[in-house]
Amino acid sequence: MDYSYVDKFNILQTLETNIRQKILMGSIKDHPEELVIINILHNRDTSRENIGKLKKACKTLQHIEKLDQSIVIVTKTQEGIPLEAYLEEEKVTTESRLSMVFQYLKNIKRYDVLEHSLQSILINESQIVIQKGKLACNELIVAEENFINIDSFKEIQNKVGKIAKKILSYAEEDDAYKKYISPDLVKFVEELRMGKKEYKNLEEIYDTFKGLYLYNDHQKNKGMSLKHNSDRIGKKLSRTKRNKSKSKKKIFKFAIGLILMGGIIFGMINWMQQSVAKKYVVHIPTAYFEKIQMKNQWQFINKSKDLEAIKQFAWEVRKGNKTIESKGTKDLIVDFEETGEYDIALKVQDNNNQWSKEYIEKIKITKARDNQEIEEIITIPSHEKLEDLNIVYEDENIIKDYDVFRNGEYAIKIGNTKEQQSSITIKDLDLKGPNFLSMWLLADDMKPIKIKIETYKNENIRRAKSVVYHPGNANTWDLMNIDEDMDQVDQVKIILLNDQATVWIDGIEFASYK
Repeated sequence: MDYSYVDKFNILQTLETNIRQKILMGSIKDHPEELVIINILHNRDTSRENIGKLKKACKTLQHIEKLDQSIVIVTKTQEGIPLEAYLEEEKVTTESRLSMVFQYLKNIKRYDVLEHSLQSILINESQIVIQKGKLACNELIVAEENFINIDSFKEIQNKVGKIAKKILSYAEEDDAYKKYISPDLVKFVEELRMGKKEYKNLEEIYDTFKGLYLYNDHQKNKGMSLKHNSDRIGKKLSRTKRNKSKSKKKIFKFAIGLILMGGIIFGMINWMQQSVAKKYVVHIPTAYFEKIQMKNQWQFINKSKDLEAIKQFAWEVRKGNKTIESKGTKDLIVDFEETGEYDIALKVQDNNNQWSKEYIEKIKITKARDNQEIEEIITIPSHEKLEDLNIVYEDENIIKDYDVFRNGEYAIKIGNTKEQQSSITIKDLDLKGPNFLSMWLLADDMKPIKIKIETYKNENIRRAKSVVYHPGNANTWDLMNIDEDMDQVDQVKIILLNDQATVWIDGIEFASYK
C-alpha cells in the first residue's frame, strides 16, 4: 500500500483554505530542503482515469492520492524569477524570447489530456518562472469560482496567444518585435491571440509554432536579432539607471497582483525557499547510474555527478516492500534469481557528509537465470527527447551532461580530441521519404568545427556529407539543419573532427519536409 502524503511530507504552513480546496506548503521528509505544494482539491473526480490523466500531465508531480471525494496533488516548487520581472530586468534578445515561447508551448502541450478548466489554470502566466534564462512552469491548481465553467478551447488558445505575445514584446518599444521575426510568426501569434484561427488542442499550437520557428525562421532570426540587439543596447543602457528603481516598484506591484489572483503562493514559495536555505544545505550531491544487461547478470554503473567528490555509496535492490540486497560499492552487479519487478536505488554521500536524493529505476524481469530472455521496463517517466532515439557511442570522451542542456534533462557532451575523431551513431531508424536532420549545437570556442554525416542502410554506407559548424557565439546554442536525402535510412553517424572546443549536442530530430 502506498504511503499517505502525511507520511511522506512535512506540513510547514497553510497557504489557503476555502470550500473548493486546501493548499499547504510542505517539504519532503527525507530531504527537507526541497519544498512542495500540497493541494487538496475537494469534490473532484477521483476515478482511476482522472488520476491517470493528472499523472501524465503534471511534470512536477511528486505524489497523488485519492481521498473521499478529494484528490491530493503534491507538486515540486520551481525556483526562478516571475516572467514579467525577468523581461523587465534583463536584456532579452529576440532569439531568446522566441526560445522562451518554444519552451512555454512545449511545457503546456502535456495538458491536452486535462479538462479545459484545469488547462486554463495551468497555462497561466503566474505559473511561469525563469531559471538562469530557461523557462519553467509551476503546476499549482488554484480552484477559483469559475473552475468548472470553461467549455471552449478557444478561450484557452486566446490566453496562450496573449502570453506568447507578452514574452515576445514586453518591455520592448511598441511592437518592435514585429521587425525582427518573420511575418508568418507575427501572423501566428496575432491569430492565436485574437482567435482568428482555431486550433484543436495545445499540441497543434506547439507543432505550428515549432514548424515556423525551427525550420523556417531560425536563420533569419539569428541575423536580425544581432541587428536588433545592437540597435537597442544603446537605448537600454541610457534607460538602465532610471528604470532600476522603477523596476523594483513594478516587481512589487506585480507581486501584489499575483496575490490578488491567487498567485500569493508563488511569492510565499520564494520567501520560504530563502528561509529554508538558511537551515539546510542546498547543494546536495546528485546520484545517477546507467545499466548494462549482460548474459546472466545486470550491471549498474555509477555515473553520479562529481563522482570524485563522493565518499560513500548506498545501493538497495528492492522487491515490493522487501530489501533483498544492500551494497556500499561504487558500482553494482545483480544476478536476478526470480522473475518480478525490482527497484534499483542509489544514494551517495559527499565529502561534506551530505546525502543525495535516491535515484531509482524500476525494471521487470520476466525470465531469469537459465531462461535467458529478459525484458526491461522503465517506469520512471523521462522528459528527455534524446531517449526516444537509440544513440550509441563508445568513446570515453563522450558523456551525458546533466548540467548543460537546451531542452529535457541532459545534452551529449563531446570533449575536444587532438588525435582522433569523435562520433555518435543513431541506430534503429525507420526513415521513409525525404527527411532532414536537425540538431542544436553549443561550443565553448568560436573556431569552426568540421562535422561529417554518414547515412546507412543494412550496415552499408549510402551517403556521406561534410558540413562546417560556425558557432555564433561561444557557449550559445545554435540550430543546424542538415539538408540531406535520408530516404530508406536506418542508421546515421555524426562524426566531429574537432581539436579545439568542447561541443554539446541536444534536440536531435529527424523531420520531413512540409
